[in-house]
Amino acid sequence: MIRKLRSTFVETVCTVILLGSSCAFGQLYTFSKQELIDYTARSPFDRLPDGRPKVPDSLIERARDLSSEEVWAGLHEDSFKNQYADGFQVLHPGKTLVGRAFTVQFMPLRGDVDEISKNKAKEKGLPGLTNQTAIDML
Repeated sequence: MIRKLRSTFVETVCTVILLGSSCAFGQLYTFSKQELIDYTARSPFDRLPDGRPKVPDSLIERARDLSSEEVWAGLHEDSFKNQYADGFQVLHPGKTLVGRAFTVQFMPLRGDVDEISKNKAKEKGLPGLTNQTAIDML
């Protein structure tokens, strides 16, 4: 009886692991400098050291007087038709938030990618690829 229960338990655990692993994945990917340049080749702006386009401060200042709807309409007119954003909240009424965007993807520490993450950070001269690293880069 115990042997049968143990066998059923092991089969159940194996099934859960196999089914769970087929749909559980993490994205550990960063554009290289050249890929950033390739994907943003139409950008007329200078580049930051990592290859990202550097939007001029004068353009950022011009955006201060625009509403989010006006900015969004401009994106739509410039071939960004499949973009979506929702859930914005005004945290400081009367203040305008304008600046350069910096995208970070959060992924909890996982043993199977931790070594890769540490090696990637070392290659880039960073102490680690953590949330704090991204905050420090800002």
